Amino acid sequence: MNETAEQPPRPPRTLVATNHLYLLAVVGLATTLMLQSMRVFTSYMVFVIDQANRVDLAITVFSTFGAIALGGVLLKTVRFRRTLLIGAFIFGIGRLGLQFLELPEARLILGAVAMAAWGWLMLAVFRHWRESAAIGVGFGIALDLVIRIAASTRDLPWNPGPAEHLVTVILVVGMLVGVAGIRGLHIQQLPEYSTRSVWSLAAFGPGIALYFIVTGNLGLVQEATGLPLPEGALLIALGTALGLRFSLVARDLLPGAEGGRVTTGPLIIAILLAMGLFLIGQGGILAAPGFILSSAAGVVLLGFAVAGRPSSDDAEPPIAYLTLAFTSGMLLKVGLLFLYYMYSGLPLLLGVIAATFVLLAISAGVPDTSRPIYQPRAVMIGAGAMAAALALATAFQLFTHQEAEAGPPGGTEITVMTYNIQNGFDLENRFDLESIARTIEDEDPDVVVIQEIARGWLVTADLDQVTWLSRRLDMQYVYGANSDDSLWGNAIFSRLPIQESTTTQYSDTDNLKRGAIEVAVETDSGPVWIYGTHLDNPSDADEVRFSQGRELLALWDGKRPALALGDYNADPDDELLAEFDAAGLRDLGVDLPDDAFTSPSGRRIDYILATEDIELIDIHITEVWTSDHLPVIATVRVPD
Repeated sequence: MNETAEQPPRPPRTLVATNHLYLLAVVGLATTLMLQSMRVFTSYMVFVIDQANRVDLAITVFSTFGAIALGGVLLKTVRFRRTLLIGAFIFGIGRLGLQFLELPEARLILGAVAMAAWGWLMLAVFRHWRESAAIGVGFGIALDLVIRIAASTRDLPWNPGPAEHLVTVILVVGMLVGVAGIRGLHIQQLPEYSTRSVWSLAAFGPGIALYFIVTGNLGLVQEATGLPLPEGALLIALGTALGLRFSLVARDLLPGAEGGRVTTGPLIIAILLAMGLFLIGQGGILAAPGFILSSAAGVVLLGFAVAGRPSSDDAEPPIAYLTLAFTSGMLLKVGLLFLYYMYSGLPLLLGVIAATFVLLAISAGVPDTSRPIYQPRAVMIGAGAMAAALALATAFQLFTHQEAEAGPPGGTEITVMTYNIQNGFDLENRFDLESIARTIEDEDPDVVVIQEIARGWLVTADLDQVTWLSRRLDMQYVYGANSDDSLWGNAIFSRLPIQESTTTQYSDTDNLKRGAIEVAVETDSGPVWIYGTHLDNPSDADEVRFSQGRELLALWDGKRPALALGDYNADPDDELLAEFDAAGLRDLGVDLPDDAFTSPSGRRIDYILATEDIELIDIHITEVWTSDHLPVIATVRVPD
């Protein structure tokens, strides 16, 4: 039976406008909650299943997002209103579970359920209300940024506090109230969409992937521009606000569609997106306008893809086409992200993601979102309010964020620490960066060398762990990027003044790319050279570790006094340690018990090496499994 025939007569314009606002609330809140759920699901999938089990990972993720297609079955069997209610209810329960339950396995399952149910909800909305959904998606992205900027890039599910729980409940309840409030929507007055326009929905997945990687990445904007968090966040916030505002008037400013062809309007936006990404790739001051351009263009182009363009055809495309387009786009997103992180942020793959998004999105043309019935005045006011919220969140950071300041120079005795934090996940695969901060705090080191730290990788909680830890510990830092996108690597945090620093990436690798950091910290006796590194981990990569070790020795080049800390992925009796010892960097852990270990496998693979002129006072390993490595701490006396 035709669903249109089941609808009552057309309601008054005021009722349609009210329902339109409900739709904006539903889609906007659902988008924000989806982005949060995606971060939790992706991270726990990688750590619970283990990134080495790539077949199991692929099966899990493709099954989860493939289950979105069940929404099409629901649309066929129970119709779109019940599909909307079912999807919203299950999605809401799943998202609440992610907030209140911290067991990794439970979060993985709840995340999978939430992502699939969100897809059913969105399919019900896309069935007839694409223009409202397009604007709502932009609102949701803006709200996601507001929350993350205000919380110093840390997402709600990673914050188990009362305030975060309350905000989550408000968001979920708001979405469900919006769903309940959608009544009297009359399909016959909404435009039909051509089959071609339906396929632009496939751009949604790659568009969200680009948001995670670049246009909403608060860690990347700091790393690329060299700006601190408040100023970097301002760039993305400004771009997002401009994109949201422009989306509402795009029809009046861009060339329209003729004969169903792709028009110059979307191409203009695509060119601006490409220009923005190019500028970001140049780094430094050029990257700043690049983030504004790419963030704005990304929001606009994503809105075009979702809204589509009304068709003059009488027949609406089958539900199967809608379902296939949207599900395929989400699966495409998964595949693109999988490749991107598997190859450590290879720039070529970012180009592929952006090109895929653009090619799918521009097929929609410029949507007609200018009719008053779809843009009541309240929507324009809402866009202004969202821009104001972005401004307030950024202003909050500008007034409250303080870069850590160096303390006085160290005395003759200093305490150093090396710690592989496994991207903030403990031995039980539970993300808890606060516990890691407390572990460091309890040891009160002057300098701590960190391995496996990220600045905005979706697979490692998608927060800037470097900025967050620096602020939490009140320690200056030097970050050394290993990945090609500069968002994963090593860091050295210091209470002592840092006189100079150098970072390098090893030329030879067998797994994820590796590198080293060199800093000179100030003491009363003069500079002490500190080196931080993380050598390759495959058991059969001895030659690679030797190559990396020699590059570390070349970076050191005999400077004294010096300490080289890190995860060397080698046993104490390995030839690699003998080579370091012969070069003049001895293992301070030789006085530890023979059965001392730093990894769950019972191996001691984390080391503090020192030149002969440094005297060891104490060295110990703290058995606190807030990571999958134990920290090693040494107090030493530096020469006068």
